[in-house]
Amino acid sequence: LAANYNNLADLYLDTKRFDESEKMLKQAMDIFKRLAETNPQAYEPALANCYNDLGVLYYNTQRFDESKQMHKVALEIYKYLADANPKAYEPVLANSYNNLANLYCDTQRFIESEQMYKSALEIRKRLAEANPLVHEPCLATSYNDLANLYVVIQCFAESEKMHKAALEIRKRLAEANPQAYESALAQSYYKLANSYFGAQRFDEGEKMHRAASIIYKRLAEDEPQVYQSYLAADYINIAYTSILSKQFAQAELYSIEALKVDSTKYFANTNLAMAYLLQGKYADAEKIYIQYKSELKNDFLNDFEEFTKAGIIPTERQADVEKIKKMLKEE
Repeated sequence: LAANYNNLADLYLDTKRFDESEKMLKQAMDIFKRLAETNPQAYEPALANCYNDLGVLYYNTQRFDESKQMHKVALEIYKYLADANPKAYEPVLANSYNNLANLYCDTQRFIESEQMYKSALEIRKRLAEANPLVHEPCLATSYNDLANLYVVIQCFAESEKMHKAALEIRKRLAEANPQAYESALAQSYYKLANSYFGAQRFDEGEKMHRAASIIYKRLAEDEPQVYQSYLAADYINIAYTSILSKQFAQAELYSIEALKVDSTKYFANTNLAMAYLLQGKYADAEKIYIQYKSELKNDFLNDFEEFTKAGIIPTERQADVEKIKKMLKEE
């Protein structure tokens, strides 16, 4: 009966009927609590799962304090279970740490989030040493999650270490099973690239984006609706770094490719307009600046400020830049 309530709750959760899902979960929880009092060994795992599911529900409905309470109870049960039977329960204990880490990260409690991510990571390291085939994918996810946290708090050196660790695992996994793991590998390249960007290491970031784009291009051929957006984002980032390295023609080509792959990413026009302008293709650049002035005015002006500071605007294009800036600032 409790399992039926739980299954119905999961269905309601997946169809975003949150009130009904909560009612079903609470019904299941009440039953599992009673059962666990008389037979904890048999029913505490199901009870912990109920707390976890309720924590996920509250998280999805922005009820973060209640979500934290549920995840903490689930965590304590899984700790107890893992002490008695680590082989069976350490994987779910790691998941429980990870759930709480995500919650802390999203509510900007970064120190606690880091502690939870590290607890999950240590368990998964141990599990992966004993059985890499089963546990290395989750270990890579732990490295990736911790890396993302370090990007948020601008600890770029630590983020780089974590992303590299995830990348090395995913390279191995993708070699053995490309169909299953190439997408995750491309994500690792992409994330490491963004970490380099945050640390102003644009050349290294461009290399990572190129590596990601090769994989995403291949994946987009089979599943364009899933991967075209990622491929376009890589092209946009390559175009941006091409401008910084004064490879304006290359920036033009990648910007055009980004728009071909995914026309919804119209902000690729910021790079394209700049590439045209700095090559002396004033008419082509002006057309874009006029067309997207209302939507992208601030982005255009921020780019001019950034690229001026970087010293990459050629002397012979200074007058054209000032002319465009004046036009953008006019009401």
